[in-house]
Order: sequence, then C-alpha cells, then structure tokens
Amino acid sequence: MPPAWLIARSDYSPWSKGRQKIWHRVEGFYQDSAPAVCDEPSECQLSEEDTLARRLLGCWLYHWESAGVEVDGERVAQSISAGRGFARGGNLGGNPFFDLVFADALCARQNRAAERFNSDYFRYLQAIASKIEHRNQFNDGFPDWWTPFYMYLTGLASENAKPALESFHGYSGLKNWLRIALSLFLRRFMPKERGKEVSFTDLPTAAEGNDDEGAFIDGVAAAPESSRTPEEWKTISEHLISAFRQARSALSDEDWTRLFYRFGENLQNQQIARLYGEDGSTTSRRLKSALSKFRDELSRAIAADPVLRDLGNEIFTTWGRETGDLMNQFFKSGKGQYRETR
Repeated sequence: MPPAWLIARSDYSPWSKGRQKIWHRVEGFYQDSAPAVCDEPSECQLSEEDTLARRLLGCWLYHWESAGVEVDGERVAQSISAGRGFARGGNLGGNPFFDLVFADALCARQNRAAERFNSDYFRYLQAIASKIEHRNQFNDGFPDWWTPFYMYLTGLASENAKPALESFHGYSGLKNWLRIALSLFLRRFMPKERGKEVSFTDLPTAAEGNDDEGAFIDGVAAAPESSRTPEEWKTISEHLISAFRQARSALSDEDWTRLFYRFGENLQNQQIARLYGEDGSTTSRRLKSALSKFRDELSRAIAADPVLRDLGNEIFTTWGRETGDLMNQFFKSGKGQYRETR
C-alpha cells in the first residue's frame, strides 16, 4: 500500500492514473540499469510483483520522504540517479537505483554482474581491508577474504544461505554500503590467525539487518519505567523513528558511520581509529562532536513533532539518560543499520 502522502498528491490524482505513473518511472529505473549487468539485456523484464520492483520503489520513496513530501518526486529521482542526496547534495557513493539492479543481478548469478563487481570494487575493498590487522593475505592473486565475502554477499555460502545483499535497500549507494559490510564481515567471520583456513560452512546463512519495526517498538514498550501502554508506545515509536531519520539527515555520512560503529556494533574508540587510520584522540573528538550534533537535531525534531513534543524528557528517561543509549536501541531495532547510511 503506497503511503498516504503520495496518494494525496494532486499530480498523482486520481490514484488509478497516479499508480501507473509511478510504475512507469520505477520500470524506467530498471531499464536504465539492467543492460549493463544482465547477461541477456534483451530479456530484461520487470513486473510490478517482483521483489526488485518493490525495492526500487521503496528506495525512491525513502529519498523522496527524506527530501520532503512536498518536493517533486522526479527532481528527487534525478538527484539520486546522479548519486547525490537531494536535500544536502551529499555523495551517496553511487546511483542507488542502478546499484539495486546490480545487487539483484549478482544474487541471480549473472556473469556480467560478477565481472563488473570484480573490476569496479576489488581495489576499493582491498584498500579498506588493508586498514584492518592481518588482512590481505594473498592466495592465487586474491586476498583470503575475497571469495568468502563474495559468497556471503550473494548467498553462495550454502544452499539455504540468504544473500547479504538483500539487506541493501538503496538508502546509500552500494559503495558506501560495501565499505561497512566488509569491515563487519572481516571482524565477525574471518579468522585472525595467519594460515588458518576459512570454512565456508561457518559463514552466516542469513543477511544482516531487520526490516521489522517490532524490535524497535518492543524495546520501548517493555521499558520498566514506562507507565504507558504498548499501544501508546507503538504510536510514539513510529514518530520517533521519523525523528531519528530527520536527525540523521543533518549528519555527514562519515559521522553517521562512526556512530554506527560505536553504538550499532559497540566497537571501542581504538578499534574505530584503526578502521580510519587515525589516533584514538581524534576518533574520540569526532565521535563526541557527531553525538552532540545528533542529540541537538533529535531534540529539535522531537520538539517539532506534535506527538513527541511533550514527551522529550520521558523518551530519554525511558531509554536511558544518555544519547548513546538511544542510539544503541535505534541500531538494535534494524532501523539504523548500515543500510541506512546515505
């Protein structure tokens, strides 16, 4: 079901025609991208029922809503296709529409997509891995993590494995998403000891991330200090998710990624410093600055929301008195995972 704000727009009324207009644009995203990554471009087809169609539409609506529902959606689409955020013009790290089609082709075992992944991302990912200790041990010209990581991304690790790329939703470009996905993969799943063999059966069989808001809602509804009912907290939580996203939009991609490492992955400052090749004091200073800015923006968004404006103190008291506690809950919910990094 499309969001109410989209149906209500005059340029998509009546909705029977507006729906066709939306679908035509989504189909265009696919047709513009598929020939570059599909083995048989002439056979590239997309139906409204396809999961990829829903993902392309979801990507567009996410960026559109972030830019403001009053904005012309076509202008948002053009900006996103150029790899730039509409509101602040930030670098998304690629064209999310193309990257969603690319990711789908990789998971579908398209040879053209696999070749493009090697040519476009090998050196980039190798440079990221080189910042992590005991990485880039080469075997037949490839680092020891390259094949396991590709299998993890595309679901080749086992017969029932779910491709990690299914957690990519186009909130950023694939380049930004892969940067974080690789660092997490190496830290979680690759052996640190030199010479130790990698067992493909040990790789995760489910993708990172969670599309269900239930964990976010349950976390606050179950807070022992709250006298509100779960139904009340559900409404509050839905508005709070929106407030978090507004606050996030005021941060740079690098600041948000640092906050994810710290509160989403619970990395220590020294671990984050190694990822960025900087000293610990610099990391601490940048984290403190990003967290302070996020707190200010979140407070501003809460004050502007009619549901939340009288609950600011209660929200922070219920989840914890530190902004970091809120961040941790947000990332745990699946709503602030690295796929959110824009």
